[in-house]
Amino acid sequence: MEKQENNIKITVLLFAILLAVLPMQAFDYGKLHIATEINGERVNDVPILKDNDHCSFFIADQQGDKVEIPEGIETKWSISFKGHDGFVQSETIGESDTNQVDFDITPPFFDFTFVNEASGITECLQDKGMVICEINGHTYKKNIMMDVLPEAPVIEIIDQRVTTDAYSNTYPMVTLKITTSPFKYGFIEIDDLDVPPYLVTIDGTDELPLITEVAGGVFLCGFRFQAYNDYGMAVSNKVYSDILPTSIKDVNTDTPNIHLNGKTLEINSLTPINDILITYMSGLVLYHNKNNVNIVRKDLTKGLYILTYTDNKGKKTTEKILIK
Repeated sequence: MEKQENNIKITVLLFAILLAVLPMQAFDYGKLHIATEINGERVNDVPILKDNDHCSFFIADQQGDKVEIPEGIETKWSISFKGHDGFVQSETIGESDTNQVDFDITPPFFDFTFVNEASGITECLQDKGMVICEINGHTYKKNIMMDVLPEAPVIEIIDQRVTTDAYSNTYPMVTLKITTSPFKYGFIEIDDLDVPPYLVTIDGTDELPLITEVAGGVFLCGFRFQAYNDYGMAVSNKVYSDILPTSIKDVNTDTPNIHLNGKTLEINSLTPINDILITYMSGLVLYHNKNNVNIVRKDLTKGLYILTYTDNKGKKTTEKILIK
C-alpha cells in the first residue's frame, strides 16, 4: 500500500514537471518572427516610420498571430541604426517577458540623430535600422526605415553675376533655388575651395521653394544646403558658380589680360611675365614655363584648373580657370 502511494506521488510529480516544461517545448523558436503594426494597421513589408506614428512590434507565428511568451522566458527588445562609418548605435526599448513593444515617433527619438547619405557626415546615423528581440538565446530582427528628416534638398543656381565691393574686389553674386520640405532652420554652405567652408544661416520656412541670393568669396566657389529639424539634418547636392570675369586688364598697372577663347586659355601682357604654371585641382602640373613671355596660349579640356604666374615686379598671382 505504501509502495502504491509512493508511485502515485512520483506520477503526480512527473506530471507537474511535464506541465511546466510543455509550454517551453511547444514554443517553436524556429517559426517565430517580428510583426509590425503602424497606427493600428498591419505592415508586412519593411515599415517606414514617420513623425507622430504609433508603432507596435510583437512576436508572431507563421500565420502572423501574436504569440504569448511562456512565463519564465526572458525577452529583450532593442532598436539600432548604423552610422555612415559603420558603427552601430542601439537603445533598449523593452525587457522582462513582454511579447510586444510600443512607441511613438516623436523628437527626440531616443538619442538618435539622423542625416541623409549626401551629407558625408560619418558620426551620424543612416535612416535604415532594425528592431531586435532576443528570447532565451534566440534573436529576431525586423528591418525598419525612418522617414523623419526634411526632404533631401535640391539646390540650383538660377542666376549669377559679377559684382564689385567698395575695395574694387570682384566676386560672384549667386541666386539659389532650394527645393525641400518645411524645415526648422538651415544653412547655406559656401565652399571657397582654398579655405574651410563657411555657413550662411537661413530661418526655417514652409514657403518653398526658397529663392535667395548669396555672395561667393571667390569665383568658381561651391554651394550646398543643410536643412535641419528635431530629428537631424538633410543635405543637398553641391553646385558650383561657373561665372568668371571675361578679362582682367589694367594697362596702368601692367596687369595681364587673361581670356578664355572657347577651351583655349589666352594670356597677353604688355610686360613680360614668368614662372607660368597651370595645374589641375589635384596639383598635377599641366603646363610650366619659367621663361619671360608676353603671350601664352594653351588648349585645355573640360575641368577646373589653377593658373599661377609672376609679373615683372615679382608679384605672384593665382587664378582659377573653369572650362565647361
